Amino acid sequence: MTLISDLKQLKEPLKNPVLTIGNFDGMHIGHLALFDKVKERAKKINGQSAVMTFEPHPIKVMLPGNGPPLITPIHQKLRLMGDTGIDVIFCIPFTKKFAATPARKFVKEFIRIIPWPAGCLYQSVRPVPLAIQRFFHSSIAR
Repeated sequence: MTLISDLKQLKEPLKNPVLTIGNFDGMHIGHLALFDKVKERAKKINGQSAVMTFEPHPIKVMLPGNGPPLITPIHQKLRLMGDTGIDVIFCIPFTKKFAATPARKFVKEFIRIIPWPAGCLYQSVRPVPLAIQRFFHSSIAR
């Protein structure tokens, strides 16, 4: 398992990545099932499984004093994620500066590291709304 705390740490894109993004507090059975699905899909395409989470919880940054109480401290959450067999874990610092990053800029930087082939959103665990698909694909084209 590789732990990445800054997208700039990666010198080359991941190989055929299958990624899930979320907070994953508590590391419950639903998270484990999702991670299994990510690993299964990555294996089918000879790729790398990846998880992206943020520290601290975004609500704690955006609405100080209003963040949810966390079930799992970050060091324990990262260890539990690693124990699942995920290849790469992104634990990105969530700051007000990061939150202010325009969506298109984030997507462009993100796609530099995580190749985003046309049609990949159709393979998500849940259907991705068409507006989000269009946003990602238009961000790639610009």
